[in-house]
Amino acid sequence: MEQLFSLTDLVSGRVSPEEVLARDSPKLDLTGFRFAEDGFVRVTRANREVRPVASKLANAGYVTDGIECGIASFVSLKKTYDHWGKWVENWSISECGIVHTYTEPAQTSTDPGLLVVFSSVSDRPNSPDMIRYFNQNFSTIGKFIPRDVGILRLSDIGCMVGAFYMDTLYNPRNESGITKFLDEFIAARGIRKDRVVFYGTSKGGTGAFLHGMKLGVRIVAVDPIVHDQHYLTKMNDAHFVTGVFPEMKEARFSRLVRESASPNATCVISSENSPQFQYIEEIIRPLMSGDRLIFLNSKNPSIKDHPDVGPNTVNAAVMMINMSFYDLGLRGVNKKFF
Repeated sequence: MEQLFSLTDLVSGRVSPEEVLARDSPKLDLTGFRFAEDGFVRVTRANREVRPVASKLANAGYVTDGIECGIASFVSLKKTYDHWGKWVENWSISECGIVHTYTEPAQTSTDPGLLVVFSSVSDRPNSPDMIRYFNQNFSTIGKFIPRDVGILRLSDIGCMVGAFYMDTLYNPRNESGITKFLDEFIAARGIRKDRVVFYGTSKGGTGAFLHGMKLGVRIVAVDPIVHDQHYLTKMNDAHFVTGVFPEMKEARFSRLVRESASPNATCVISSENSPQFQYIEEIIRPLMSGDRLIFLNSKNPSIKDHPDVGPNTVNAAVMMINMSFYDLGLRGVNKKFF
């Protein structure tokens, strides 16, 4: 049952969040707020007084999935499986709700490989549509890897722009659910861990690094977001982490690195021109004494900020992905410039 509510009434307290959350598919009239025609994500960015409402909706498992004439529609995460058909072809959903696609290897093999691609923040981060949770990064990557490697792509559903493949207050078992799904997916196909590479850029790099370290597979993480400080203090909490995550990324990743003393071959690509560089270096420093970490620092002059790192280091990422599959020279190199 749908019912229309006024965002103004929610912000003012005339309507309680509980009244909205009692509906499976509520709608919010955004009239009166800046950028109302662009949808709830854009409105929340531009109007600070909306943030508490957004947090309450996120913590109850509701996400916005459309906008029409200033009316934003919402859906419970328990029912999102009804919506993916119009956005993604040949999608599947796991028992714990992980939306994904899988492309079989182009060539059969007795020792197949698997590339897992974690989604970055959407190219349209203010998108009112749910496809923002499943960015199709490097859609042509299959052309540049061995033909006996399948490609598994993972969505990152939850919160406003994604859960970063981590636990949230709404879903405190999100991380373990993803890890379990990946472990079972790999085992069901008889794929050796040394033939698995987790790859991602930005938020995708966050997921690749987190779950790759936990499962002991090979990792290529491009400028992963492993610290919230920059986005909180410099970008007005652009990722909407306040009040919806049980812990900050820096706490989770510091603990992850301490608990993963002997990772598999791990490549982290960044650039000293990215504001994430100092945070990445801080988090991975305990791994630098070993020989299983390759930390590449790009000095490409085209890189001015974090979003520039992925597009301007594709050559290095493809090289490291293929070196991982072919097991070529994967020994520690700290802060290699290119």
